[in-house]
Amino acid sequence: MTSFLLKLSLPCLALFTGVLLLIHAQPYDDSELRAFFAPSDNCAMPCFMGIHPGMTPVTDAIYILQNHHWVEKIIIQTPDPSASQQINWHWRDDAPPFVRSDKLRNWGTLYVQTGIVQNIDVMTGIPFGSAWLRWGMPENYTLLTQTGGPIGGPIPPRPLTYIYHDMIVIGWTECADFGRFWEAKTEMILGDPDIWLKSVLPYPPLPNTTPVTRFVHDVRTNFCPA
Repeated sequence: MTSFLLKLSLPCLALFTGVLLLIHAQPYDDSELRAFFAPSDNCAMPCFMGIHPGMTPVTDAIYILQNHHWVEKIIIQTPDPSASQQINWHWRDDAPPFVRSDKLRNWGTLYVQTGIVQNIDVMTGIPFGSAWLRWGMPENYTLLTQTGGPIGGPIPPRPLTYIYHDMIVIGWTECADFGRFWEAKTEMILGDPDIWLKSVLPYPPLPNTTPVTRFVHDVRTNFCPA
């Protein structure tokens, strides 16, 4: 039985490896991405645009956004700095492609508690497969529970979620496209993952010792309609 399962899994593993090699061979220029996220003396990961989760006061973060040449406008959801805040911003059309997703979700968000930025949320134009190649194997996998949706309509997506020690990478894909998850739009949550995960509904995480091919197969089998 073990030998049969091993033989059965080898074609899937070979296919997934081939897909990753194909992605890696594509002329996707991530030099700007690598330069932007490269550690520096003033802003090492998970720092973003000079804003460091868990350290930067919200007043400093707003000043940075107001004076950043990629940012078009800022929306402050809650003005009271002593409360939990959400600060949204929209990118300019000439911002780099890797921070722009599309016209509907061309934004970023700061999550603030007691006057300090705790997490930075950015929708990006980075394919999920490229993010996987850029940051490597996560510490855990999970899914995010999405509720709502029209009666009789398609079920909400269950986004594939990779948890690293200082960030979360989310691949937004519909169930029908789970076989193409490496092409999904990517959302990045910078900062302590545990803080952000308390605000959402994740499924129990799986350790990275579970092969990603098995993880995706289980998602399609258990959470996608036939």
